[in-house]
Formats: sequence, C-alpha cells, structure tokens
Amino acid sequence: MLSPKPTRQEQRSSKKEIIFAAALKVFLEKGYEEARIIDIAETAGIGKGTVYQYFSSKQELFFEMFCEKMQQHTQRLKKILDMDASVEKKLRCYLALEFETTACRVPAVEGNGAAVETIMGVDLVKNEKIAGQIEQMFSDRLMFLQDLIQAGIREGLFPAQDARMSALCALGALSACVFFKYAQKREGKNRQVSEELLLSQLTDFILAGIAKGSLPCNGEGETLRKI
Repeated sequence: MLSPKPTRQEQRSSKKEIIFAAALKVFLEKGYEEARIIDIAETAGIGKGTVYQYFSSKQELFFEMFCEKMQQHTQRLKKILDMDASVEKKLRCYLALEFETTACRVPAVEGNGAAVETIMGVDLVKNEKIAGQIEQMFSDRLMFLQDLIQAGIREGLFPAQDARMSALCALGALSACVFFKYAQKREGKNRQVSEELLLSQLTDFILAGIAKGSLPCNGEGETLRKI
C-alpha cells in the first residue's frame, strides 16, 4: 500500500526545517550581518526564490528560526515536568537536557567567536522581538527548575530554602562547567573529562547543594526577598 501523500502543510513544515538547518549553519559560520539569503539557499540545496516563498527577509527567517528552536526546547522541558517519576529523577533529566543543549551549542560555535558574538549579542539585542524571546526562554528555564525544587521541598526531599536562588545557582554552575570544558579543549589541555562523567559529577554536585539548602525562605521555597 502506498504511503499517504504529505499534506501541503506538512510539505511546508518540512521545507522550513531544511531552511532552518541551513540558516543556522550559515549564521554560525558567517555571523548575521555577513550571511546572505543566497548562502542559506545554496547550503539548503534549494533556489534563492524558494527561501523567499517562506520568508520575506533575512530578519524574518532568523526570528522564526530562533523562536522555533526555543519552542522545541520548552516542549522538551514540559515533558520532563509531566513525567510520572520522582522529583530527583525529574531534576536529573532536566539537568541532562540543559547540559545537552549547552554542550551541543558550544562545539558548534567553537573557534568562531566573532560570529557567535554577532548572533548572540548585538543583532539579538537590536531586535525587540528576539530579545523578548530570549528573556522568556531564560525565565521559563528558571521557573521549571524552581518548580521542581519547590516540589522537592513540599515532599520533604529538600530542606526549606530559596528555590529561585538555588535554581539560578544550578543553571549558572551548569553553563560555566560546560564552557570551561571547551575552553580547556581550545587551549589544548591534556586532561579532558568525558561529557558523561562531567554531567554525572555536576548533577551530583548540584543535587547535593540543593539538599543542603541555601538562603532563607518562607518554608515553601519562595524567597523572602526579590532577586
């Protein structure tokens, strides 16, 4: 039996994914300002006109690509929260996902700091919509982790503490650890720790810190002061 023919919407979604993948590669290689639609089209193996059938400009393409990636990440986080598992298991899955996301991003931009600075700095800040998406993304990440810590406090897994501060410290430690690992690699350091071991040690360290408790709170993981 023949497979059903893809709908028009499915065809558009598939084509967009191809364009997004090519655009990400070009933006990382050349930076936003130097990237051209023709470069993205050639990388995707399609015509320039085809790209313009889906996006009116490079800015629109960049914005939609960025939002798509952020939505995908948020959906993966929500799946972790909805898991039928213990708080500790959810926390470990959450930290593994954040580690994977950060670790995958660093090697891709390694050795091309100028392009990365352009993409993740000036150009994003100039665009209010993208800046808003970035702010929302970090807010969601923080809130997901904060909610998990608060759930652990309610279940008696963790002592009363400032759940927001604990979440901020955990995310900061995770990002710093991953970037430090790749900084060592760029500098040619001989002692390299595998990503699996690094994630295991980092997760145990973070969970041990949360289990110990942090700043004073009201007993339910809500901070007594605004951060």
